[in-house]
This record gives sequence, structure tokens and C-alpha cells, in this order.
Amino acid sequence: MSEPPRQNASPSSSEKSSTSSSPNASSTAKAAEAAPRQNPALRMLGIPNWKPKLPSRNWLIFLTITTSFTCAILYDRHYKRKSQEKWARVVSHLQKDPLSTKQMPRRLTVYLAAPPGDGLRIAREHFHEYVRPVLEKGGVDWDVVEGRREGDVRAGTAERIRRKRRKAEGVVLDEADLEQWGKEEANKEDAIESVRELNGVKEYEGIGGDIVIGRHVWKEYVRGLHEGWLGPLKRPKEEGGDESQPSTTDQSAIGGEPWQLSSTPESTSTPLSDPIDNLSGSPSTTQTDDAPPTVQPPGSAPDESEPSDSESESESESKPKKPTPPPPYLPPSAYNSSPLPPTLPSTLGPYALIPHPHILGFLNTRIRLGRYLTRRYLADQIGREVAAAVFASSRPFQNSSLSSSASEPWSSTSAADHGSGEGAGVGAEGEQSEQAKSLDWEERDWPKSVRKEWEKRWGEDEEKGERRAESMWLDGVVLDERIAERMRRFVLDAEEEDRIRKIGKGEG
Repeated sequence: MSEPPRQNASPSSSEKSSTSSSPNASSTAKAAEAAPRQNPALRMLGIPNWKPKLPSRNWLIFLTITTSFTCAILYDRHYKRKSQEKWARVVSHLQKDPLSTKQMPRRLTVYLAAPPGDGLRIAREHFHEYVRPVLEKGGVDWDVVEGRREGDVRAGTAERIRRKRRKAEGVVLDEADLEQWGKEEANKEDAIESVRELNGVKEYEGIGGDIVIGRHVWKEYVRGLHEGWLGPLKRPKEEGGDESQPSTTDQSAIGGEPWQLSSTPESTSTPLSDPIDNLSGSPSTTQTDDAPPTVQPPGSAPDESEPSDSESESESESKPKKPTPPPPYLPPSAYNSSPLPPTLPSTLGPYALIPHPHILGFLNTRIRLGRYLTRRYLADQIGREVAAAVFASSRPFQNSSLSSSASEPWSSTSAADHGSGEGAGVGAEGEQSEQAKSLDWEERDWPKSVRKEWEKRWGEDEEKGERRAESMWLDGVVLDERIAERMRRFVLDAEEEDRIRKIGKGEG
């Protein structure tokens, strides 16, 4: 008998492959079962599973920079808000004082103007952000005198003082002087006062004061203060061809006389805008085109694509020019020879000088970022100045050789270094006073382009060998000793300093 075939004990190659792959398949299945299942909704949206891992090098750099800058901003704004709340809390008890319905509240006057090289909106935002919160908590009312260009604040300050002097001395303006500001506006304050007297409303009899924002505004304010108290009450007569006066063409372009800030057509009954409260209103006077019409020859069609020379000239003449502030009634060189008015009080002010740091330019980005991240210090400094104005405690200005006061973070050279010899010579004594040195560090931030424009407009005329005109921002601060010794500045007394220190520690 034949033997049955022997079975091969060794597995075939296919069996070997199946047995070798079975462990891999089992491990893959176990890994799939161990992996977290994705949310079906996210899977339908096409969002894959997110596996936590460290970000890359570039992401780490980006996140570090953005997080650090954001934290710096939040830190500064937090302590800025706390500083403003502290000063608001310091003066908040004053608004609880009872006030009669027949008594006017205390009123301060705020002077602000567009910083050199920028617009008025910047100054308004600075006032609303730093000054206004403390005034509101202190229960103090205020008026605002604004200026859009150089000379507006000076004109407004001088005219306010002249109005007080006219009322105290009983001076009545003639018809020509009434036309300067408008008859209705000249009698506006008299009408308001008559209504208050009829109703038995009394004015505030305590200390008033002014708040001046910025170095450029302070220069104009000091100039207007001297012009108002030492200058004449009426507009001086023009003598000959004074170069400081605008030309006849400029006068007609701004709507009449060179001292008018705004005017209206005679056909309308709208009163003139107040040059004090609205110093920079645009002129509403429209000029008619007096140029004769061009006559086309018969049979020729008029060329509408290219206007004639007469039409272009008439269009340029019809465009109203920007109004200029009125010329000063008194130059700085005449301060010493001007007599003191009998109505001059023994003290002037007091005044609160508010810093307004403002710098432009791409190359100054580092400085601008530094100031942007340290606004808490500026808020604390301005809060102190405004709180002193609310408490109405003051001291005389000090005469010293210091370049700046202790409250100012920077100092610079005197403004007379950039101005004419007239400003430095007449105010030689005043250049060492606190009035002349206050906030002088702000002049370093003024744009160079603006300073070059000043030099072009008000610099020396090489042909005539003299200056074309004066510049209040460019020249130094000129002081008369009789006016300077009467000026006072708001400051906190020792008692309030102790209470503020306790409030800062959370004890008050």
C-alpha cells in the first residue's frame, strides 16, 4: 500500500505574511479606538482635530510683543483712571455746598488754541480728557475761549479786559468802535446783566481765575493781558502806512476792517458772531464779481473748456480768505511808557498753567510711544493743577534763574533765543521770571516746518533790514513789572496736601 502524502509542517509564504501583519492591524485598531472622537458638527464644518502643541518661533515673537504692548496700555490706563478718580474725589465735597437760586456759581475761564502744526480738535480733546472731569466734580462752571490760529487768544483776552474797563470807567464807544464787534454783540452782556439784576441774581463775589492750556496759549494770554490793561480802550487811529496792518486788499477780502473776525452781509439780519466766544468763525461775507463779462465775436462759439483770464481772476477774488485776528492796540515796546489804569486791581488772576505735550513727525515715534504709555503721570500733574484752581488757593509768581518750574518734566532754552532782539531786550527782566519760563519745554516739540514758516512770514527782511511783523509764539515773553508783580498762580496749600496724601493711601 502506498503511504498517504505527508503534510508540510512549515507554513506557506501567504500564511507567514498574514500572521506577521496581524499584530500591526491590531495595534492600529487599538490606536483608533483610543483617539478622541471629533465632534460631528465640527467635522461637518471641515474643522480638523486640534492637537495642543507649542507655537512656532515666529508665533512666540508675535504673541510676546502684542501681549506686552497690550498689558502696558492696560496698566497705564488703569492707573490713569485711578489718578483722575483720586483728584475728582479730592474736590467732590465742594459740589455739595448749598447754592442759592439767586446766586451765580463760581466760573473759571478756560483758554485753549490749536497747537502749532495741528488743529483745534487736539486741544479740545485734551481739555475734555484731563481738565473737564475735575471741574465737573468740583461743581465749578467755566467759559471757553478758543483760538484756531495765532493771535486769536490774544485778541479775545484783551477785548474781555477792555470790556471790564469800559464798564468800570463808564466809557461809551462811538459808532465806529461799535461796528468793530457789532452793535448787538456789544450790548449782549449788558442785556444779560440787566435781566439778572431784574431777577435779583447776584454774581459770584469770590476768587475767579483762568485756566491756560499750553505754552503757545500762555504766550498769547500774557500778551493780551498787557494789551488789555495797559492799552487804550478804543481802537487807535491808523497813522500812515504801518507795515503791521494788513493791506487794503486783505481788509476787503476778510469782509471789511482788519480787526473784524467775522461779518455778515448787510441784507441779512443775523448778528455778528461773538469774537470772544467764537474767535475763529469763518466769514460769511460773499463778494460779488465786478469783472466785466467777456464779449465773444459774432458767429464764434464760446470756449467752455478753457476759462478766460478775467473769469479765473474773478473766481479767485470771489473766494473768501481766512479771517485774521485784529492787530494789537499796544506793542510790547510801549509797555513802560503806558500809564496804569485806575481800575487795575491789586492782584491779577490767579492762573492755572496746564501742560499740553504734543509732538508730531515719524522720526519722533519713540517719544510719542513713550508718552502714550505714560499718560498716568500727565493725568496726575494736570489733576493737581486743576484741583488747585478749584480750591482757589494761590501764590505770587516767583522770579528766579531756574529754567523751569519743578512741576515741569522737561526744560529748554528760552523762547527769546528763537525770536527777535525786541522780545529779549524789552523783557530782559521777565525772561528770568516764572511767567516767562513756565511750560517752555513744550517749544522743543513744535514742528520745524512750522518754525520755518514763521521765519518766512515774520523773519527779517533783508532789503529793509527789519522784521516784517511780530510773532507771539516765536518771540520771547515780554513782561511789564507793574503787571507781573500782580499776577498769581494756583497752588495747593499744606492742609489740602495732607488730605490728598490720605486719600491716595485710601484713608480719606
